[in-house]
Amino acid sequence: MNDLVPDSDGYYDIATIGVKANGEYERSPVLLRQITLIEADKKADYFLFDSRGRAVPFYTPYK
Repeated sequence: MNDLVPDSDGYYDIATIGVKANGEYERSPVLLRQITLIEADKKADYFLFDSRGRAVPFYTPYK
């Protein structure tokens, strides 16, 4: 990190340390479930799960 130069905003580009974006990856079943939940109920702030694994959406009134 000592050899890296930050950009004008003080951030470092992760590509300079060898990390490259890769859009070709398999999404895990857990990630797919999270995406499905978020897309199905965009007003929910978060989800908890009951003992059967069913998602229960929660909404916060302070937005």
